[in-house]
Amino acid sequence: MGWLRDEIRLQIFLAVAEEGSFSGASRRLGASQPSLSSHVAALESSVGQALFIRTARGVRLTAAGEALAAHAKEVLAAAERASQAVQAAARSEKRLRIGGGEVLVTYLLPPALAALKKALPGLEADLRIADGPEIIEALHQGLLDVAILADQPEGPLHTARRFGQDQLVCLCPEDHPFCIRNRIAPRELAQEVLVVRHAGAADRRKADAWLADLGVKPRALMVADTLEALKHCVAAGLGVGLVPRAAARQEGTKPISVVGAPVFDYYQVHPRGGNEEAFELLLGALREAARRPSRGERG
Repeated sequence: MGWLRDEIRLQIFLAVAEEGSFSGASRRLGASQPSLSSHVAALESSVGQALFIRTARGVRLTAAGEALAAHAKEVLAAAERASQAVQAAARSEKRLRIGGGEVLVTYLLPPALAALKKALPGLEADLRIADGPEIIEALHQGLLDVAILADQPEGPLHTARRFGQDQLVCLCPEDHPFCIRNRIAPRELAQEVLVVRHAGAADRRKADAWLADLGVKPRALMVADTLEALKHCVAAGLGVGLVPRAAARQEGTKPISVVGAPVFDYYQVHPRGGNEEAFELLLGALREAARRPSRGERG
């Protein structure tokens, strides 16, 4: 009875029976007729009975073939159910390793991950914060399963899908003169101490390039390295900062729009293959999180 466990031959047998010919089954399965004939002959040998009556116009099932067809469908259906159950269990137990920049991992990923865990209750996740090049290298080395980035990586090795858009805003102490206005001009930043993150941060690179193109040079720069340190420095009145709208949340501060400030896209990136269901669900959750407005913004 070992032949009942041979799914490939049972699938071929059913295809031939349903198509009424080896040529029809060949077109349906994308396999050669000699190969299909060989598999059916092997199955008949294992069963010990002829399964088809061959005629000039095709084939039809023998009595033995009719009996096998009903059970073959049950066997294949049970095998598919078992396969789906195993895959579902594996998906629910999988640990997803996610990396990205500080803004995305801190502000957009947590609500998205919470939604993902509702859809996949057994999912566990590890989060890593680093600049884009380091995150991409970690993907290459298999140290991460998926990344969320403010820059679209180049090359064919990854699937990159856009999930949101953001813009730099000016984060000001709540008693700053800018806070009574809806927006400011970029040239007004030349009179300010600009609190910035480290040079490798995506938003710092975008802000530096934009101001340089405009010929705007702030009165002074203060490097605070992390986004949280930057925002606390702004709240303490040490200067103003250019931060993504998604991260413009800090007690004692107000985000103000800046005319012509850089607009940029966010991407979910992962190697081709992998846990596609989790990637798709995470993408949807990230899109939803990115649509939520930042609290407290004017303009």
